Amino acid sequence: NDGVLVLGPCAGFESAWLDSKSFYFTFDVTNGPDDTGATEVTMALTNTLFSIDATNMARPGKTVKGFSRGSDPPVVRLKSLNVKSIVQSTPVAGARNRIDVTVESSSDVPEMDMSVWPLTGATFLEGSYTSVCTSAIEWHLQGPSINFRTCVLEATKSATITFYITNPTTLQTSPDMSIQPSDPIFGGVLTLEKGKPGTFFGIAGFYEPMTVVRFEFTKKRIAQSTPVAS
Repeated sequence: NDGVLVLGPCAGFESAWLDSKSFYFTFDVTNGPDDTGATEVTMALTNTLFSIDATNMARPGKTVKGFSRGSDPPVVRLKSLNVKSIVQSTPVAGARNRIDVTVESSSDVPEMDMSVWPLTGATFLEGSYTSVCTSAIEWHLQGPSINFRTCVLEATKSATITFYITNPTTLQTSPDMSIQPSDPIFGGVLTLEKGKPGTFFGIAGFYEPMTVVRFEFTKKRIAQSTPVAS
């Protein structure tokens, strides 16, 4: 807990040290749950023959799984989906609607299941990946959720998951949208940001997912200039 690891000598250590002037050892740790920086790591040695004062250790400085200096202990970085947006193509009731979900992670993302909801009243038609993902995926609509299996995503590279639904016929405003990766290390249920906010064609939230409207004539009037025959 104090961040100090004490190693005892193995049999023959002193003679091996004097012969080779170098040695290496490995050990396993469980990383902590919090984000930490690349603080210095020191090593000191004391035995019956001599001692070496605490000295800063050289570290590789390499990027690992998309994390800068991920090779340098004791760096710990939290996995996160740092881009999570969703947008639809049309709010028209009963229409074919394209839904684009864009994700980008701070680290490599393994193949895993994800769920997006709520899609209450929608009918799933088909789905596909664009940009990074090219592998086959599985889709199914379960209640108000669309569930799919992602391909492997590389760190800092965006991927767009596209699927098509038939909009509900019941009019509604866009609800809060969520995405949940099956790997709990990404933080459980996450809020999806709604792309293209604002008013289009006079409709607030036109591109916000699961906004459902019906176009209607607001005025229905007809008139003529004269009723005279011929």
